[in-house]
Amino acid sequence: MTSQISGDLIVRVNKLALQYGANGRFNDAEAVLSRLVNLCRRPQISDRMQLAASLNNLGLLYMRQKRYGKAEPLLQSSLMLQQDLLDEQIWLRRWYH
Repeated sequence: MTSQISGDLIVRVNKLALQYGANGRFNDAEAVLSRLVNLCRRPQISDRMQLAASLNNLGLLYMRQKRYGKAEPLLQSSLMLQQDLLDEQIWLRRWYH
């Protein structure tokens, strides 16, 4: 079943978790985002852009709760993934143009 999960569904679940957080439902938001991060890490999914977004959103949720020790490694991982993706795009543009 997980191999059939689309990027669009991951985006929608991320938005749901953000809505939970905005409404003060931090436990629900944390549960959804934690599960989403684990899902995005599975080899069948392997969507690094969605993983970066999910790590970022979970990190920001922890920041909002002043749980900085939990937030920092997630935000750093998200930033590293985003940098890797950007580096790949730059390399591909140079290669094909």
